[in-house]
Amino acid sequence: MGSMVARVRRQNPFIFTLALRAQDAAVVLARDLVAMAFDEWELAEISYDGRIVISELVTNAVRACKPDGDITVRVYLEEGDPVLEVWDESPLLPEFQVAGVDDIRGRGLFIVRSLVKDLVVLRVSGAPGKVVRAVMSR
Repeated sequence: MGSMVARVRRQNPFIFTLALRAQDAAVVLARDLVAMAFDEWELAEISYDGRIVISELVTNAVRACKPDGDITVRVYLEEGDPVLEVWDESPLLPEFQVAGVDDIRGRGLFIVRSLVKDLVVLRVSGAPGKVVRAVMSR
């Protein structure tokens, strides 16, 4: 397995960006970024939920990408509400699934949907992959 690459870029006090490789360790780094951003914005009351949301979104991106593929996480405020975005290079769109009682997978997007006020998947014009965008309530 290749080395983990993570570059944090802070464009202004309200935008945190993290470039990652599609590896399991990416999930931990993305959670840390959300914790740091929510701490900066004094959003302790929803920080745990934010870390759950980003964990699920980045896990899906890691699974969708080829090994060591590119993933970018952006966390920012929009009209005071936190937005969590995950871009990955895979053309595969995430699917909402109804998991059976004994299934060990298939609940992530259902959990995310219950924690956010808006969840959309966007194609990026002229670029590979997609962005999954989750907007939380402050």
